[in-house]
Amino acid sequence: MGNKTAAWVGTGLHLLIGALMVCSGIMKLAMPADMIPADVSNGVRDHFRIIGAGEIAAAVMLLPAEFLPIGMLLCSSFWGGAILAHMAKSEGYAPQAVLLVLTWAGGALRRPDLLPFGSEKPLPTEPETRRPAA
Repeated sequence: MGNKTAAWVGTGLHLLIGALMVCSGIMKLAMPADMIPADVSNGVRDHFRIIGAGEIAAAVMLLPAEFLPIGMLLCSSFWGGAILAHMAKSEGYAPQAVLLVLTWAGGALRRPDLLPFGSEKPLPTEPETRRPAA
């Protein structure tokens, strides 16, 4: 797969994930307090609208290439929180884990330099090694 094709596939993944997160966030923002499911813990119930707003913000930051690193961080945090919330209730968390992996797969396809492996460039914390001129 060429670099351009990979970038488009990654962008497509992020568009789908972003659309899912925006729709879910809007539902959390618009949901009346008495409609929040009963099995949602009180700490989460009290902050349902903030979680929805954060979900929308993370999704929006994931889409533009300029904000991709912070978008990846925010979305990873969101999916980690979703996984934790399901673990705390002894529920399955496979869909959230798959979406987390797809978030990172999309990021790797869009910007291979975002991940520490698969890139020829040294990490910012490593000294640059000079290659002998050929």
